[in-house]
Amino acid sequence: MRRVLLGAVAGMMIPLYSAYADVQTDLADGLPMDQIIANAEADGLSAAQAVAQVAAANPAMAAQAVATATQLAPTQAAAIATAATQAAPAQAAAVAQAATQAAPAQAAAVASAVTQAAPAQAAAVASAVTQAAPAQAAAVAAAVTQAAPTQAVAVASAVTQAAPAEAAAVASAVTQAAPAEAAAVASAVTQAAPAEAAAVAQAVTAVAPQAAQAVVQAVTTAAPEANTNAIQAAADAGQTQAAIAGTTGNVNT
Repeated sequence: MRRVLLGAVAGMMIPLYSAYADVQTDLADGLPMDQIIANAEADGLSAAQAVAQVAAANPAMAAQAVATATQLAPTQAAAIATAATQAAPAQAAAVAQAATQAAPAQAAAVASAVTQAAPAQAAAVASAVTQAAPAQAAAVAAAVTQAAPTQAVAVASAVTQAAPAEAAAVASAVTQAAPAEAAAVASAVTQAAPAEAAAVAQAVTAVAPQAAQAVVQAVTTAAPEANTNAIQAAADAGQTQAAIAGTTGNVNT
């Protein structure tokens, strides 16, 4: 019986080893990436498995493999990006950006998945994904912060630098995901987009009214050129929003 089991396991492993060898051979032969992935899939691998093998064999080609595979299967963007990141963690930001460029609608899912696979690179991943899909900056910031909450401030700063026009929305999203970091988030976002100081103060205070005083101080310090009265008024408006939200459940009221 033991011999039968060992034989069955070996029989399942041989195709995987063969496919891996074929991927390495295809890379060495300089085949186009779409052909390499097609060949791997013909050998029974999924798109994610094929990309992982490319990334493991040649990390510098991970992003290219992700872009190609995601273009062929955009709904699998997050799984493909995860597989590549696990095989080549140092390529996390490049992988996330490539997947997002190929499937922009999957930006937040890709950002979350890649961050979970490489949490130390959360800010770099958030920045890369936002550059590829700036309109989704707030969703990306929220997804990455939820995946790596200790990186909240760095994520807020990185995303805002990539999409400064989305500063207030980013500050709000990150604060909702990490409310204890409200003042630090407000400061970081304001430093990245000082022209949005008042809007940031209002957005953060609306979701963390208990931190209103600290938020005002943080924003004022981060943007000393801004009108202090305007920042205070914005924070007051944020507290009013929070009070209304407590009744209606809608913080945007």
